[in-house]
Amino acid sequence: MGNTLVTDSERKPSKIKMKAYVTEMCTGCGGKPVCKVFCKFNAIALEEDPDNYPFKKARIDALRCTGCRSCISKGSLGIMLTGCPFNAIRLREM
Repeated sequence: MGNTLVTDSERKPSKIKMKAYVTEMCTGCGGKPVCKVFCKFNAIALEEDPDNYPFKKARIDALRCTGCRSCISKGSLGIMLTGCPFNAIRLREM
């Protein structure tokens, strides 16, 4: 069992890193946002939205977000979601 050196051409390609972001369509789901409930990394917080009172808006902490997609596609315990009901959370490459 000798040591073998793996060349760059033999390495598996790395996954593209994604981060979530919130669009202008976010209403905060009436104070109980599904995205925040299913975020495993506590990366989502609600903040006041002065342009759309009394609604709040989700804000994503980019340092905590891992791009796991729990906030947009599936929750814990195997519960499948259709995503944010307003399609307000999306992912982008980082």
